[in-house]
Amino acid sequence: MGSAFGVIGLNAVFMFIGAWRYRWRVCSVYFTMVACLVQLVLSIVSATMLFTKYNAVCGRSLTPT
Repeated sequence: MGSAFGVIGLNAVFMFIGAWRYRWRVCSVYFTMVACLVQLVLSIVSATMLFTKYNAVCGRSLTPT
């Protein structure tokens, strides 16, 4: 998830520079869509990790609370 925060931080830099330069503002608008897609892909990938063999072993070792 650190890569998602990196993409969002880079977008914040684009927005900050976009206060003075209009091309950076346009870049920020498009990069916001890229950041959303990165977040979506990472959410889907992390959800599929719930069904791996490693998680099945770890899930059995938990005690009910």
